[in-house]
Amino acid sequence: MTFFYSAPENAKTHSPLNNSVKHRVLIVDDNEMELMVFRASLNENIISSFAASAKDALNLLKHQPLPDLIVLDIVMPVENGYEFCKKLKTDYQTKHIPIIFLTACKNLEDKTKAFEAGAADYVTKPFFPEELEFRVQNQLRLLEEKRRLEKLAFTDDLTSLANRRSYNQALLDEWSRSARNKHALSLLLLDIDDFKGYNDFYGHDAGDKVLARVAKMFSSLAVRAGDLCARFGGEELVLLLPDCNEEGALQKAEQAVAGVINLNIDHSHSLHKGLLTASVGVTTAYPRADIDSLMLFKVTDEALYKAKTQGKNRFHVAKSIGYAGDL
Repeated sequence: MTFFYSAPENAKTHSPLNNSVKHRVLIVDDNEMELMVFRASLNENIISSFAASAKDALNLLKHQPLPDLIVLDIVMPVENGYEFCKKLKTDYQTKHIPIIFLTACKNLEDKTKAFEAGAADYVTKPFFPEELEFRVQNQLRLLEEKRRLEKLAFTDDLTSLANRRSYNQALLDEWSRSARNKHALSLLLLDIDDFKGYNDFYGHDAGDKVLARVAKMFSSLAVRAGDLCARFGGEELVLLLPDCNEEGALQKAEQAVAGVINLNIDHSHSLHKGLLTASVGVTTAYPRADIDSLMLFKVTDEALYKAKTQGKNRFHVAKSIGYAGDL
């Protein structure tokens, strides 16, 4: 059984978090009475959901927005807290979520196993609601600071997209996950046509504004939680699409090429009705451990070059890397 609650209006508050952000906390525990006690102590800015087992929690994680924090019991039916924690920490989409163990297990060995599994904190039952909420708020504050620093380190200032460093890390993670789950992984590489000519004629400030507009359009194609749009360098933008086959990637490429035209940006050096255009390279891979993930960009870059040489304002689809039939 899975329980859903919202924090009550009279919830107790402690040191404030960012009041403009609603944090999500998932509590996984099969003791409904303790869940109710915990619920009563939550800050009003926290949206809480509850699951009675690891299986129920996994279902929530797949079909609901990912939580900012998980509070997890050790003793649960079928799959214990240690096993579930390890599973979460090996998945790209959930490994970053801090986990607080809330359990009646008080031995040093239990605590050690919890931290080895990836726990951020450990609270024993019976618990003081005020203490647990303080620890929850502490983890959420740490998470806010971590996200602020990550945004600085992994975001491109001009376009507000993820930067090349962020893309490189996501590629490694998604390549491994796709190989493990036997899923397709697609990449689009977009390059603005005759961008040097645009900068020379209109000025670099105008060029920066145009690049930001194209980036905003391109990023609108990243509609799923795992999709990543990033600035690779210069006027090159990438769109990494996990669990996306050739057909899906082709549709995205069509939308990208048309999307740049539909921005209706004048470009005196363009051969296409005097409007800014872009070319796109497309590749779908079926990752395996014996294939280097860097091959995905290399092949996509070659596809982009072919789109350029074929007249620009178009996309070119490369031959797939790996074989779907091997999966």
